[in-house]
Amino acid sequence: MAKHRQHSEHHEEHVDESWLIPYADILTLLLALFIVLFASAQVRQILRRINRFHRLRSKTEVMLGSRKLPNWRK
Repeated sequence: MAKHRQHSEHHEEHVDESWLIPYADILTLLLALFIVLFASAQVRQILRRINRFHRLRSKTEVMLGSRKLPNWRK
């Protein structure tokens, strides 16, 4: 009987951690959202730079006359 009492005294109660999985899911979803937002901002910035390049190229062609610049696209 002494063994039974001693065993129950050393038994620790487990903390309820059922909130941990939904919390980790929410953090994962937030991380994914920020990654998508960052990627879309980068794509927009690249498209703006490409557009600016094409405008500069067309203005340069106008300044040089009817001479066309070589096409770099393949």
